[in-house]
Amino acid sequence: MERRSPQINWPIVQEAAERRKQSLTGNSSKQNRRILLLSPPYCRPVKYLQATFPLGLGYIGAVLEQENFDVTIYNAEIDPVLESNDSYVYTFQNNHKHMSEFWQNREHAVWKEIQLVIEEFDPAVVAFSVMTNKSDICTRIAAIAKNVNPNIVTVAGGYHPTLSPADTHGFDYILRGEGEHSFLKLMRVLLDGQGSLNEVSRLGNNAEFPNQVVDIERLPHPAKHLVLGESQYPKGGLSIVISSRGCPFSCTYCSSPAFFGRRVYYRPFSDVINEITELQDRYGLKEFYFADDTFTIKKPRVHEFCRELIDRNMRVNWSCITRLDLIDEQTLDLMKQSGCNNIWLGVESGTERILEVVGKDLNMAKIRSKVGLLNRMQMSWSGFFMIGLPGETVDEMWQTYEFMKELNPEYAEVNIFNPLPGTDLYHLAEKQGKLDKSEVWCLRSQASLKNLKINDPTGRVEEVVLKIAQKFDEHNAAKRTARAASSPVLVYNRASNLEREGQLGEAAALFNTVLSLTKDEELQSGAHYHLGQIAKSASNRDLADEHFLKAVQLNPKHKAAVGELHNDPLPPPAAVPLFKGDSLPLGKGESARSAQGVTHGN
Repeated sequence: MERRSPQINWPIVQEAAERRKQSLTGNSSKQNRRILLLSPPYCRPVKYLQATFPLGLGYIGAVLEQENFDVTIYNAEIDPVLESNDSYVYTFQNNHKHMSEFWQNREHAVWKEIQLVIEEFDPAVVAFSVMTNKSDICTRIAAIAKNVNPNIVTVAGGYHPTLSPADTHGFDYILRGEGEHSFLKLMRVLLDGQGSLNEVSRLGNNAEFPNQVVDIERLPHPAKHLVLGESQYPKGGLSIVISSRGCPFSCTYCSSPAFFGRRVYYRPFSDVINEITELQDRYGLKEFYFADDTFTIKKPRVHEFCRELIDRNMRVNWSCITRLDLIDEQTLDLMKQSGCNNIWLGVESGTERILEVVGKDLNMAKIRSKVGLLNRMQMSWSGFFMIGLPGETVDEMWQTYEFMKELNPEYAEVNIFNPLPGTDLYHLAEKQGKLDKSEVWCLRSQASLKNLKINDPTGRVEEVVLKIAQKFDEHNAAKRTARAASSPVLVYNRASNLEREGQLGEAAALFNTVLSLTKDEELQSGAHYHLGQIAKSASNRDLADEHFLKAVQLNPKHKAAVGELHNDPLPPPAAVPLFKGDSLPLGKGESARSAQGVTHGN
């Protein structure tokens, strides 16, 4: 079935106009200090939704907001009609096709929306966080901004300008490295006339850049409230948090070591928990995803965090990325007790030779051993896998699939190797003359079959890769079906539907199943309420009151249950929304690495 095409998000365009009006109303000097922080589209042109908040822009926005600049964050991935993607076959088959259509058609709805947002907000500055596969898209948007108003200043920062400044074109300024402080200084110079450009560190495309460490302990929390279309975000898209920056390891495909210099620095977990509490209060979130490069580097620190969550009875679920060689039984036990319900782990390959190529210092025996530990601890985990690495054969790609099936992760993400600037494998491919620079970056990402030219310039291997992708899709679909049978929320909703249809016996059995599947007090309260209603319909008032009382004890705000106990019944509530336990924290289209934007998504 043909997927729907992106459409102009008119509420976001209207909100941009409203924010401009608010800026003019509150600005006595009438000086334009409006700054648009723009996260460019990438999945949206390929007709699926990637609704993850751009965390880096959130931090920069928060710093600017403290200094009273008029800041708005615009994530051009948010679309009113698209849905998330759950098929690697679809992605691999269509990424190059639809992205080419987007790139060639300047009348595409997404280009039009971007121009409208810039026109309506009328910023003095448009700034971008530039990942490599989005770099040419950012360059074109900068040109669109100049066409709207030649006086708009365009600024590029992030991974690509930092690691490939000579390949970063079409911007008035580029900033290298972490941008919170240098961008603030640049804005003071350009918009307030304070200081000079010579005082702005990390400015320009010089070969060396001062890689000062940003003290993330002192940074304000990401300003998610500044994003246009805040109410359109699915809750999972706003649940992204970091507790550290950097990674001490040197995987040959990953650009994080080049960006951070293999250093790691940490936020105090007390501040992280404060941020989680704020997100709970503002958005009602119960699931959080830690986008740290490697969450469990310092195990005592992780233990402290887990114990704090347990002691505070936070009752949240969370997930993270880490390495297989950085987990142990004590750490997993505490993580599980504190609400961790999924760990993303890089397996990458199913052959010893390719594992050596990627430089993770892991072999298949160690991987099997650690996965065995995860299984014994009943800890859900998801795996990252790559195919198409330099020198990899078709047989080795199939071995990676077979190894995935043996390990049996809850979710298996597969990507096509994409050589990224700043990585060892990029330098190797460049030295061997295997980099295809004939196309813009957006046409050769980790989802593009064109990257397979590194091993097979004839394109004959594409058919094999699509068959492997189909196998990954089948694995993930089977896991989704199994989760649905054991998910308390999905079981609850099925029970509610059966109750409405009058199948009370089956409904009661499923509500009792919910009670055995979850310790979530809100969900248990709802199950007891419905069991009370079923008992009441059978004229068993004593049993009904027993369930209503348990419902109120678990959730004193359950008005319908309170009404039943006081003989003032309210209409029964509908099935609960899918708010917890119904899926992995991030599914395909919102993958852990694409949210993180470092390893494959850079």
